[in-house]
Amino acid sequence: MADLNTSRLNDQVTRLNQAVRDLQDSTSETPDESLIELMRQVEEMAREIVRRVAEIERELALISAIGALDNLRNLVREARE
Repeated sequence: MADLNTSRLNDQVTRLNQAVRDLQDSTSETPDESLIELMRQVEEMAREIVRRVAEIERELALISAIGALDNLRNLVREARE
């Protein structure tokens, strides 16, 4: 089942984006290769978190829809009785 803590994941994205900005601001000179690679990795992590949040939200919507269909099925069953 999906991890339901999407707000925590969104907070992580915010912190990762801030970390990238801080790294960029802290380099007064041209960043070296290791810093560029670190920023790339942080940005990739942020994209992965955003993708996972979207996936979780879709799963939660499906779970909600299935629950609604079950309720409707039960109502139809009761109406027939």
